[in-house]
Amino acid sequence: MTRASASTNTARCAVCDEVETRESPLVAVLTEVRNHHAWMHAGACHERYREAKTRERNGTKGGAV
Repeated sequence: MTRASASTNTARCAVCDEVETRESPLVAVLTEVRNHHAWMHAGACHERYREAKTRERNGTKGGAV
């Protein structure tokens, strides 16, 4: 399980571990765990999370989230 999918901390981004700002809000993102979501910044952090999950599903290597 990636760090992001295990995160339930609503105060910090599961990807970059930074706090929410007005310019970069945290959003709840569904994970592969039923009834569980991770909080991350909309935009770049969410994109990094999605790319890591795609690599994970495809069995390719890349940076972990």
